[in-house]
Amino acid sequence: MDKPVSKAKVHNLKFSYSLVNIALDQDFPLYWFHHDASNDEINQLHNHDVIEIGLCLEGYGLFIQGKKIQSYKPGDVIVMGPLVYHRANNSNPDKKNHWIFFYFNPKDWNAQEIPPNSMFFADRNKHRDFSNLLGILYHELEEKQQGYREIAKGLIISISSYIVRQLSNQEGIIESAAFDKRETIDSRILRALDLLTEFKNLDCPISEVAERCYLSESHFRQLFRDQIGISPKEFQTEVKLKVAMAMLRDKKKSILDISLECGFDSLCNFNRQFKNKTGQPPSVWRKNPIVEISK
Repeated sequence: MDKPVSKAKVHNLKFSYSLVNIALDQDFPLYWFHHDASNDEINQLHNHDVIEIGLCLEGYGLFIQGKKIQSYKPGDVIVMGPLVYHRANNSNPDKKNHWIFFYFNPKDWNAQEIPPNSMFFADRNKHRDFSNLLGILYHELEEKQQGYREIAKGLIISISSYIVRQLSNQEGIIESAAFDKRETIDSRILRALDLLTEFKNLDCPISEVAERCYLSESHFRQLFRDQIGISPKEFQTEVKLKVAMAMLRDKKKSILDISLECGFDSLCNFNRQFKNKTGQPPSVWRKNPIVEISK
């Protein structure tokens, strides 16, 4: 679009994990934009004061919602209620990822409200209608044909109702956790999550992560488990496997190359851990990449 309906004010996130305030226009309180993930200026965990919905149009990678990690593909949708820490990682930096993002407060549209710290990941294979609703909304906002604002309002109400239904049904919901609340999160653990979910750190020793978080290794391991629920090593392994899933969907690299790029010391070890989590070896999963990794 030439000009956004409203302007977003983004605080400097370089040295702190701050709330990214979205200033919505009073006349039409919706902000949206088409995003090229390879040129992301906000490259660390952050959260917002309004709901954020992202629709992936192209590319594969990792999306971190709170303490949950999802591998995304075209057509998938991510929903973050206010205050949820999140970030996206492109699994192939040489290839652009394209997203559409929407920001709004359901209350401004007389729609059902999304509770703070709520998270929802909509796989396109299970929630295709939801993905289509967002595509229609984007088309209306871009074309700006007669009556588009009234149509947008109806779509926002439908989208909000769909999200609330999924949250209440516990289908696809990612449980909110204490560390998603800004008043309880330890910034050192946020830094650890940032470090552990960067592709260049997939095989980074836990001792080095602890040092970069200004903690002793023993204190770091205990604090991480207390706030995230699993050990740093378990979290790192899950990240590596999720990155591998994103790369396997791309179908351009060999399984051996993927295992090495994801930080596994051998193809045998990668095959074993992947099958342990999904029930299938990578070669079989790649042919029908539906099964997700479960904790």
